[in-house]
Order: sequence, then C-alpha cells, then structure tokens
Amino acid sequence: TEALRKMDREFRFLGLEYERLDGTGIGGRMLDLQDRRVMAIFGQGEELEAALRKAAAYRRRWETSGILVVAVAPSLPKDLAGRWLALARAPQDWCGCRDELAAVS
Repeated sequence: TEALRKMDREFRFLGLEYERLDGTGIGGRMLDLQDRRVMAIFGQGEELEAALRKAAAYRRRWETSGILVVAVAPSLPKDLAGRWLALARAPQDWCGCRDELAAVS
C-alpha cells in the first residue's frame, strides 16, 4: 500500500508544466517528456543561481543525455538560457509534489 501511495505521488509530477529557456518560450507538461529525464533544482536567490551556474558547465552533457534541467523558482537570472534549461510554471505546485513525495519516501 505504501508503494502505491508513492507511485501516486510520483504520477502527480506528470501534470506539472514548464517553460523552455531556449529563446522560443515554448512550454509543456512533464507528461510530454516521456523520452527525456528531468532534473528539478529547487531554490531561490543566490543559492539557486550558484547551482544553475554549476549545472551550466555541463549543458552539453545534459543535452546529449536527454536531460532537461528544470529550475523551480519564481524567476531566473537573465543570462541563463539554453535548450538544456527550463523554468517551472507554478513553482508552488512543483514544491507541493516534492513535499508529498518526500513524506512517503
């Protein structure tokens, strides 16, 4: 039963939305990324900016590995962009899903 609860919480991530930061501004849902993996980075301010700058060093690896890095924050620094990066729409929903998943893990 506990495993089913965890799976239910994991499936809630599929409805979450993101906006690509590759200059196109195209958005999508996690459900649309079935052939890609996602790394969500939660945070804000300088801490998030530092983590994303470190991740930017691996941007080519993210792209070739089919990994989309999703920043879960209200906004990002203007000079961070690329096909490897997306911004979470409704970050409070992403945080809620993360917290629910952590509660059963």
